[in-house]
This record gives sequence, C-alpha cells and structure tokens, in this order.
Amino acid sequence: MLKGIGLLCLVLCGGICGFLAANRVRREQEQLVHLAAFLHELEIRMWCHGGTLQELFQQLSEQETYQTFSFLSNTLIAMQQVSFTEAWKTSVQADKELSPDSRQMLCELGEELGISDLYTQKEILERYRSRVQQMEAEQRETSRKKIRLYQSMGLLAGMAVAILLC
Repeated sequence: MLKGIGLLCLVLCGGICGFLAANRVRREQEQLVHLAAFLHELEIRMWCHGGTLQELFQQLSEQETYQTFSFLSNTLIAMQQVSFTEAWKTSVQADKELSPDSRQMLCELGEELGISDLYTQKEILERYRSRVQQMEAEQRETSRKKIRLYQSMGLLAGMAVAILLC
C-alpha cells in the first residue's frame, strides 16, 4: 500500500514537472504578446500625446499589463543618474524574465530611441513591434509542440521512474 502511494507520488511529480515546463513556454509566448502591445502603445502615446521618454515610461509602467516588465521601472530609476541609453541597456539586461532574444532586441531598440525626430521614432517602434510579432508567431508555432511534449514527457518520466523502482 505504502509502496503504491510512493510510486503514484513519483508519477505525479513527473507530471507536475512537465506541466511547469509547459507553463514556462506559455509565459514566454504571453510575454511576447505583452511586449508587442507595449511597443504599440508607446508608439501611439509618443505620436498622439507627446512628452519625454521618461514621462511615457512612467505612464506605461503604472499600467498593470506592463508591471511584469521590471526593466521599465528600473530604467526610470536609472535615468536619474545616467543617460537613457545606458539606463535602458542596464535595466533590460538585468531583467531575467525576458528571453535572451527579447533582451537583445530591446537593447538594440534602446540604442535607437530618443535620438531622432518623432516620425523616425515612430518608424523604429513599428519595425521593432513587427519583429516582436514575428517572434511571437514563431514562438506560438513551436510552443504548441513543446507544450504537449513537456506534459507527456513529464508524465512518462514519472512512470519510468516508478517502473524502475518496482
């Protein structure tokens, strides 16, 4: 009886590990959707409302949707001591929730923001938003396969360990 409960716990642990891995894949895809929305909203606010980057980031960082991006608030804090480009780069690189591809793309964006006229910045934001949307589409395609794989492999690994211990 006790052995059966222990084996069942092993199977469940494997399943939980698989579901956690699948959840991580879902979060990465969701993050790209929010990142594209952030770039779109930044573009709209920049074009329609104007203001400095610091004011725009302050407004966006207060929105619940973008509070998961710690680089926004960290950039605002760092801008009090260093230039926007340095503050952005440091904050983006320190945000471990971002995928390496997102970090690299955002660092490139930070080098281009705030150094040109409004029309050029709008084009820059459109270009980067398009890149993020492309990344999200690719992530969505691979995530379907990965999610099923991780969930199945977690359960199968738990079962394999349980069988080996029988």
